[in-house]
Amino acid sequence: MNVKQFGFTKGRSTTEAGVELIQQIFGAWENSRDAIGVFCDLSKAFDCVHQDTLIRKLHHYGVTGRSLGLLESYLSNRIQRVDINGERSSGSAVNVGVLQGSVLGPLLFLVYINDLPHLVKNSHWITLFADDTSLLFKMIGINQLLTK
Repeated sequence: MNVKQFGFTKGRSTTEAGVELIQQIFGAWENSRDAIGVFCDLSKAFDCVHQDTLIRKLHHYGVTGRSLGLLESYLSNRIQRVDINGERSSGSAVNVGVLQGSVLGPLLFLVYINDLPHLVKNSHWITLFADDTSLLFKMIGINQLLTK
């Protein structure tokens, strides 16, 4: 997993993610830069995973053959139903998302967002904790930009 991911990762806590973010803010100030933070919480994150994209990413990271086929099978052809008072709905196909409450769900979600930090330029910073993302933009003269 990406070193900027703290969620679902052994030995990497929310405290460590917070400390790293604060260190980046102080580092920006020490370099006479302004820092703007954007904090995102992806709503229903596990439900947002595009399964075809996830399969491509798994292949990119080296999952192939039977292992990839097994994961494709695990993700595909799922039906969602509701049971109320002994009555069951006919159900509908689920084409997106990974199973919540499963052992594989968090791992598959992390694989899905693992490349997100590569989109952030080196002068800025990103910290991930599961589906929470903290972006820190470090720039010179942000006060002038905000007053115009």
